[in-house]
Amino acid sequence: MNKKYILPISFLLLTLLLTACFGPRVHITGQIVDQNGRLVEGINVICKGSTDRTDSSGRFSFTIESVDYPTDVNITFEGSKLGFETSTRSIRIEPDEDRNMGKVTLQRVKALIYGEVTGNFFDQSMQPMNTEQVELPTRPNLPYPEGEIIVKFKDSVQTQGINTLSANMNLEVVKKFSKMNIFTVRAAGDMDQTIQSLKERPDVEYAEPNYYIYPLSVETDQITPSGYVSNYTWNLEAINVPLTWTHEETGSRSVTVAVLDTGIERNLSDLEYNIDWELGYDFVDNDDDPSVWWETHGTQVASIIGARPDNGYGIDGVNQQVSIVPIRILNSVNNDGVYGKTTDLLLGMEHAINMGVDIINLSIAMDIPIYSDSQAVNEMIDLAERSGVLIVAAAGNDGDSTPVYPASHSRVLSVGAVGPTLQPASYTNRGVDIYAPGGDYYLYPASQYNTIKTLEGWAQGTSIASAHVAGVAALLKASSPYLSPAEMRYRLTDTSLQFPYDDISNPGLVDAYRAITNIEHGRIAVFVGHEESNYFRYESEESTYTYIQSGKNMYQISTVPPGWHWVYAWVDRDADGRLSYYDYYAEEHVYLDEGDQQRIDLQLRTWY
Repeated sequence: MNKKYILPISFLLLTLLLTACFGPRVHITGQIVDQNGRLVEGINVICKGSTDRTDSSGRFSFTIESVDYPTDVNITFEGSKLGFETSTRSIRIEPDEDRNMGKVTLQRVKALIYGEVTGNFFDQSMQPMNTEQVELPTRPNLPYPEGEIIVKFKDSVQTQGINTLSANMNLEVVKKFSKMNIFTVRAAGDMDQTIQSLKERPDVEYAEPNYYIYPLSVETDQITPSGYVSNYTWNLEAINVPLTWTHEETGSRSVTVAVLDTGIERNLSDLEYNIDWELGYDFVDNDDDPSVWWETHGTQVASIIGARPDNGYGIDGVNQQVSIVPIRILNSVNNDGVYGKTTDLLLGMEHAINMGVDIINLSIAMDIPIYSDSQAVNEMIDLAERSGVLIVAAAGNDGDSTPVYPASHSRVLSVGAVGPTLQPASYTNRGVDIYAPGGDYYLYPASQYNTIKTLEGWAQGTSIASAHVAGVAALLKASSPYLSPAEMRYRLTDTSLQFPYDDISNPGLVDAYRAITNIEHGRIAVFVGHEESNYFRYESEESTYTYIQSGKNMYQISTVPPGWHWVYAWVDRDADGRLSYYDYYAEEHVYLDEGDQQRIDLQLRTWY
């Protein structure tokens, strides 16, 4: 080809290409509603190879390329999976037109049902009443005792050098921790200035106040039951514990759970068999007898973990067999003014690790600034992880969006509380790893039956919730002894019951049976069908699960044929494919016309 033609031809080809790519086009928008004016999400809109799907506002938008002259096009609206007939509309379009079709009405040929799923598991009169928060036990005005400092020295620093430094800075060495170069010192001068001076030294890794710690449950003994109530166990049914006993998963005395708390009362018939006094210690009185003679928070926690069932006394705990190691780190004879110090917590954790325990329960919080932590406690948590110890901790009773410390640590399993409706308790902190029964006195009507019976009276709080998870973790450890702490955290959360709690962390409710059998988490299924001999037959083309909308557990099924139908909500708790004892279940019988849409709220109950 002659070179003089190459440039004009190339220019012509480029012009044709650009015309094809950027020539006249038409932009088409619109909104889909059904015959009742309800916005419809998920309709496929198809035209000349372009496809869009309507969003939550029922809107669609797409572009048709290379429209050079007025032409008629067919637009197909396909929504058969949502219960709509397929419809085609013909419109005339012009080049470079922005065409808004407005509202396009589609005919729903099958019925739509939707609604909220709630729980009313253990008392037909329970309804949420308010969001009043639980008052924490009284504790000191300052977050730490004046003058007490925790110091971590560099590993190269010898004890003699530390003593010399302390003398030069007018510090008194109070305690050294055996497993790491951490000391507790008492400063005679200004505390903040002393901490800052220590931080600036090249031989000091960190320095921080010796923060107070306090328990996280509130007794409700002032609520007097109308008569003695034995073995009142909505809490155990809620987390599938009775099913584990049915399958002879009752725990093991070889599994040890350290309860770092106020000490435990001796000679309680429900509990004595499962307490290992020999491994315990009292860091308040500095002796090897962690028992106390008065009612304590620690006894409440221990009784949830391992009070023996079916012995004719008191309550049922999670485990029939377990070794509970009492470690006293809180120094009061009652819940008014119960507190300890970071030093006590560190000593207790160190002792538990030295004793080779499997699980540490921390139903406590540190009086530490929000979003802060303790470097010393962080190191002890890391040491526990390396030593194969799972730490379970209460999330806090402040109604906040995040757990308190140390539950907020990534290697600690943080536990929030639910009441008998199995929704988060009015007081619980959120953003947790998992939920468990903690009770909620602020349900209507206010009653001790909304809380949890322990060996020290009726109580509520994330302390109690944490004890449930520690107990389930002990059952899991007995059945799967080689699981690491990380594997145990994953197993407990992965097998939890997935109520759609309105939480960023999307936690579930701990489920003892599923954890032990390693059955993936259960969900609330909602469907149309019928039940025959405890087996379900599905009649709708679609079944669904609940989802979160404005903080509520909602469902929607779009393909229900006209006529009479049973609508079910169901949680197959033992994953056996049939309706069986302790499953959660609801049903409603409804009549639906063609194209009808009805709100049908379902209330789950425990099936017996």
